[in-house]
Amino acid sequence: KFDNYILMNHMNDLYYTKNCNKHELSSELEDSKLFIHNTYIKIITTSNISTFFKDIYSINDNLFVVDFKNKDYFFVEDLKVKLLAE
Repeated sequence: KFDNYILMNHMNDLYYTKNCNKHELSSELEDSKLFIHNTYIKIITTSNISTFFKDIYSINDNLFVVDFKNKDYFFVEDLKVKLLAE
């Protein structure tokens, strides 16, 4: 469901590419890679709130996120305030 939604949402964007289960956004604002697997989704990004988070939030805001690098965790639902501010 996520894979198809991301593809359909960004396929006409100049800065978007897809290869197998990897989606990439590369623009002046962000460089993000989204990997979709059966049991988890992995995002590597230069942005605090990747465009992919916005896409995921619009599908399902009840997902749990773990930021291993910064030792942080949260629900996608908690991004609602930040997403509305942008």
